[in-house]
Amino acid sequence: MTDRENRTPPTLTGDELLRVLAALGNPHRLRIVATLVGGRQYVSQLAREVGMSRPLLYMHLQRLEAAGLVTGSLELSEDGKAMKYYEVAPFVVHLTPEVIAEAVRTLTDGGSEESGVGRGTERGALTVDPNQAAWSGTIFVMVMSALGVAIVIVLIWQIFATRRARAVLTREDEYRKLAERATVAQEQAAQGFSRVAAELEDLRARVAEMERVLKEVE
Repeated sequence: MTDRENRTPPTLTGDELLRVLAALGNPHRLRIVATLVGGRQYVSQLAREVGMSRPLLYMHLQRLEAAGLVTGSLELSEDGKAMKYYEVAPFVVHLTPEVIAEAVRTLTDGGSEESGVGRGTERGALTVDPNQAAWSGTIFVMVMSALGVAIVIVLIWQIFATRRARAVLTREDEYRKLAERATVAQEQAAQGFSRVAAELEDLRARVAEMERVLKEVE
């Protein structure tokens, strides 16, 4: 056997094992490690190799670097431009039931919560929880239903308000017409009274003239 085959793998604590397994438990990070096996690369080149945006690649590289699986270094190019290089760090993961049992003894609540929160945050950025999606869909349907009911209520209220306004306008129009008719009737009555008064005055004048004539005849 070679020295590498006889070398005893380092023992990982519970928190370290969680970080390593969480870092490797993602297909994108597995592809990143596989790509870096061929040699170190700077971020832009690595992003093109794995077909990923640089912000997302940085997020995955930070997880891998935190788990000790890759290392990064900042270097200056010939033209003075800062370039971040990453390469695979030598690591061996020897996983057996006994190793897991030993790692659990050193597992801390902080490491467990850190791994769980990190994984949940990352998965929340990359995938969608089916239960959360179902609840989101249900809430969306409820909101849209409530909005639809509100719109229907507003439309019904507007219809009744329009009809009421039309009824009020109709009554006001009828009142206006009645007032106009009453005014016309009053004017016609006044004109009639004037004509009657004029005729009476004329008749009185004729009677007075007849009386005068009769007195002269006598």
